[in-house]
Parts: sequence; structure tokens; C-alpha cells
Amino acid sequence: MKCRLCEQDKNLVDSHIIPKSFYKYLYPEEKIEGKSLEMVDGRSGITKRSRIGPYEKLLCSECDGAIGRYDDYAKTIFLDSTPKNCPGANNAFLFEGIEYLNFKLFIVSLLWRASISSLDIFSRISLGPYEKILQTMLKEQNPGSPEDFPIVVSKHDPGKLGDVANKNIQDPIKTRIDNINFYLFFLPRGYQVFIKVDSQKLPDSFSGLCLKNDGKLIVLNRGDYEKSGSYKALLNTAKSLKK
Repeated sequence: MKCRLCEQDKNLVDSHIIPKSFYKYLYPEEKIEGKSLEMVDGRSGITKRSRIGPYEKLLCSECDGAIGRYDDYAKTIFLDSTPKNCPGANNAFLFEGIEYLNFKLFIVSLLWRASISSLDIFSRISLGPYEKILQTMLKEQNPGSPEDFPIVVSKHDPGKLGDVANKNIQDPIKTRIDNINFYLFFLPRGYQVFIKVDSQKLPDSFSGLCLKNDGKLIVLNRGDYEKSGSYKALLNTAKSLKK
């Protein structure tokens, strides 16, 4: 079968859309072995069980391994590190020492994988002509400039909800901000990643928050998770499953 990245006829492997390590994080450490995670399709309410999250045969082993390096790097940022308070900004955190190429290509690969996936939970991610552009960026290992598919990262404070906030991954969605198209991914520990996929100019309110190639990543503090729309969506899904 043809690999979706290199487009060569090769044996395909099980490729994760969202990294396997992100799903493993969702388990209480003492209960990982022998357990399976209940995954809920936010649109249909259908539940499935898996220990390692959704995957399908999309890539050859070489391409999967290349993207896996970006996944490994993303784990060190989102799961293994904690940002510090951003100097001079009460509503933001800061990561320093960010490797622009690895971080940007992780986000590019996340968006591209979701777009080419046939799984229902990624059905709201459809890039059209942009899909080929992202594929080329990955093939050439070229992250482009910060203005190419600008990225903004935000984070909710788990507050008293603790693991309820930290240990869930919701379906990615398409959203509009100031009439501009963004795709939004919900990752563990309350992180949300916005990727602009639109020919229009980025809103001025976003420009100072976007990922740059200066080794720094500003993370917008979006406050208490319990007061967020993400938590309300989680509750609505939980309620629908009890009916």
C-alpha cells in the first residue's frame, strides 16, 4: 500500500494520530498494565476501548519513525515540563529553550495526520489544498516561518478538578476567531493548540502569542478548567452516555 507521506508502495504500520505517549499519560500510573482506555466519539457518543488511543495504517515504518521523533519532543514539552510564569504578564506562562523545528513540525504533523485520517473522531479536520502543503513541509523537514500556519498554545488551570482536567483528550475541532479559520486540538494537562489555516491576516490580538523561532513559547493562561467550555463539553458527553 502507498505511504501517505513518502507516497511509496511499502508495508504500512499502525500510525497514531495523537501520540501514544499522550494517551498513556491518561492512566493512573499504577493501573497502566492490563487496562484499556474508554474513548468517546464526541459527535456520535460511540465508545471504544484502547490502551494507546486511535491509530490506523497510514505510514511506512521510516516515515512513522521520522514523525515519531517530533512526537517524542512534544512529550518533553507538554507532559514532562512545566512552564514558568511569563515575566510582565499575569495571564501567560513561558517555555524557554524551545526547538522551533521539532515543535513546529510536531504541530504540523498532528494537523496533517488528523486531516488524512479516516477515523470518525477526526472527521472535523479537513484541510483541502492545505493538506499537500503540510505534507511537503514534513517530507522536506521544513517548518517554514512563524507566519506559515501560525500556532498559539493555551492552557487551563486544573484547579480542584485535578486529573479530570489533566487527563482527558477531546476531539479536535474547526473554529473561527475574528472570521478566520483555526483548527483546535485539546491535549492533556489542559493544553489547547490553535493552528491558523486561512489566507487572511492573523488577528493583531494573536500576533504576540504565536510561536516564534526565538526559543520561546508563550502559553496563554485561560483560567480555571471548571469554568471553561471544554469542561462543559466533557460534562455533556458524560451525561449523554448515561441516557
